[in-house]
Amino acid sequence: MKEDIQNKIQPFVSGPLRADMETAIAKIDSSMKSDSVEPLKGVHRIFHDLDITLNGYEQDGVYWEVTKTWEWYQKAH
Repeated sequence: MKEDIQNKIQPFVSGPLRADMETAIAKIDSSMKSDSVEPLKGVHRIFHDLDITLNGYEQDGVYWEVTKTWEWYQKAH
């Protein structure tokens, strides 16, 4: 997953979305170093929130508000 983020997403994004991808990579690295799945929950939350924000889904459940992209979107709209 880390390589996919680095090779297939990061080269094509900037700003808050790039920051979110960097955070996801850091959490994956943390998980690998600590041999813990706990940081991967954070990765899931990032992609969950991005899915809702970027695809314009109505918020009908849990929204973690953990992304820079969400913060940017709130200011822009």
